[in-house]
Amino acid sequence: MIAANLDEYMIRYGKILGSQAKDAMNPLHVPGRDGEIKLFGAVTRMPFPAQNHVIAAGVKALGRQRALWNLCATGTGKTIISILTIHAHSKGAAYNAIVMCPGQLVEKWEREIRSTLAGVKVVQLSDWKTVVSLGNIRKP
Repeated sequence: MIAANLDEYMIRYGKILGSQAKDAMNPLHVPGRDGEIKLFGAVTRMPFPAQNHVIAAGVKALGRQRALWNLCATGTGKTIISILTIHAHSKGAAYNAIVMCPGQLVEKWEREIRSTLAGVKVVQLSDWKTVVSLGNIRKP
């Protein structure tokens, strides 16, 4: 039987839709229930506790999927959260990462990466020739 309108549809299927939405929205990381992530190695700048919980959630998400979005309000530390999420996800193994950002933020990103991870190598990909030259760099 087809519902005549949205009200009828919600009356008929609302409970099951709510149950499915609740099951689909089970968070990977809950501050207070789950602890902060332990950062290791060359980390020279530590995140605030709330940022650490976002990093922990990001690492858990990358354990089940290949990518994630870091969408936060201005001033919440998206840059350090992103840097340390990738670093913590590596679990101490060498890794390569690509940052895609607006041109006016490239220098900021490089500065933030260098101030957060000691001894890190940063290469700005300004054109295709730079990308091709990466083939000469040893893999981590």
